[in-house]
Amino acid sequence: MLSGSTFLVTGATGRLGAALTYRIEELGAHVVPVIFGGYPDRPRRIPWPARTAPLRIGHPGDIQDLPRPDYVINCHWEVARNLRFAEQLAFEVDRNLRAIDALWDWLASQKPRAFVNVSSIRIFGPLNAGPISSETEPRPATPYGIAKLAAEKFFDAHFRDSGVSVGHLRLCSVMAAGSHPSQLASRLISSMFQGQKIRINKGHLTYVLYIDEAVDLLVEAAVRAKSGRFNIVSAGSPNETIAELFGKIAGRAIDAEYLDLAPGVEDPVFISDADEFRAGWVRRTPLEDAIRKTVELSSQRRHKQ
Repeated sequence: MLSGSTFLVTGATGRLGAALTYRIEELGAHVVPVIFGGYPDRPRRIPWPARTAPLRIGHPGDIQDLPRPDYVINCHWEVARNLRFAEQLAFEVDRNLRAIDALWDWLASQKPRAFVNVSSIRIFGPLNAGPISSETEPRPATPYGIAKLAAEKFFDAHFRDSGVSVGHLRLCSVMAAGSHPSQLASRLISSMFQGQKIRINKGHLTYVLYIDEAVDLLVEAAVRAKSGRFNIVSAGSPNETIAELFGKIAGRAIDAEYLDLAPGVEDPVFISDADEFRAGWVRRTPLEDAIRKTVELSSQRRHKQ
């Protein structure tokens, strides 16, 4: 489908970047998976799935040897959750924008057809009253949200005169086996298979896409080269419903305490732009199928360890 095209994927050994690299290969394109800074040489929680090995960029000179990409999907994002508010904000802006500015300069000179930046719906905060569309002014309340919004503005400005189409896909949570331990699905898996006691934020929603669907939407967004901001959000599901489905599908008990951890806080309502990128080849994964795949793959990986 994408034969003859070259994709550059940053943050390639993160969970999303690894899946993207594999999928782009599967679709017949050449892929250049690159990593910087604190990213590991291989993913921490899953095997590396692609034929093409990740390429570490250690200094600006390494960038000059990269092939010119037709499309760029930027998944690179380092965080440091143990820092204080201002320190965390400074860390994220420094590590994700300034520290790799040589790459952004090089890409502007190479003029790929499209640059897709993986953003997040967490750029919206408690001060954003719903329904929230891609036109809503974000009012983030966390260092992560503020830095992600700054990145959107940075890339718009940096590529303004280069002719590169810049699109920001504001993803909701992505469900997958091997996701970060803080994710709801990962905590549920840990409770079922390791007996870990967890807390569930009862009465509140989680917006979640399965990783196969998220990856395909990102690739399609790159191919369409649409500039702008897009909320890529599923229908919200109550956390207790997600937990119940995990237990039912896995046939295992969950050691959970169900508490309203945000009393009086209304969950946001999002207007999703995902249908703009739902080409016929894009995989769709209903919630129950996403949970089933996550449980099955998590169980298989546990048996292999």
